[in-house]
Amino acid sequence: MRKLAVLAGALAVGICAAPLMATAAPITYELGAANISSVTYPPPYGTVEVSFLDATHATLKYESNIAAGYIFVGSGAAGANFNGPVTWALSSCNAPGGCGSDGGSGNEDGWGNFSNTWNLKSAGNGDRASEIILSAELTSGTWSDVNDVLALNGSNYVVAAHIGSGSCDSLSSCNDVTLATTG
Repeated sequence: MRKLAVLAGALAVGICAAPLMATAAPITYELGAANISSVTYPPPYGTVEVSFLDATHATLKYESNIAAGYIFVGSGAAGANFNGPVTWALSSCNAPGGCGSDGGSGNEDGWGNFSNTWNLKSAGNGDRASEIILSAELTSGTWSDVNDVLALNGSNYVVAAHIGSGSCDSLSSCNDVTLATTG
């Protein structure tokens, strides 16, 4: 009887530990490559934090380097190349003109084709955001951990963003300026 109690206790510890293993540390990618002069517009432009929730769910948090005057803009504001087919949905964003919609697969400003893109709603200067959080659900297969969520595209990138730069340091001030360039 004592062996059964020890076995039941060990099984309970294993069941309790399983959810803790699924919440592994996120991976953060720096958005640091540019198709514009990095002398005039030095990186980092922002980050993308990928969090593994379970074998078929992950979250991607895009944050622009707003303090340096960089902000996500327009179509292809966010892009990712997933390891497997996913549907993704908006969890939140701070675009004053609307958070837009799924853009499907597409080319991100010369960085290659990505399996999924997100477009901000076009509403004049309202198509800008400094934070976009997307939830991804794998529709076929499973991911083993956070390292398995994304895969290199044909140009050797996993994430991309359409970023504008301007004389601003907050979302509201970036909505009041003409962006000097995008890339």
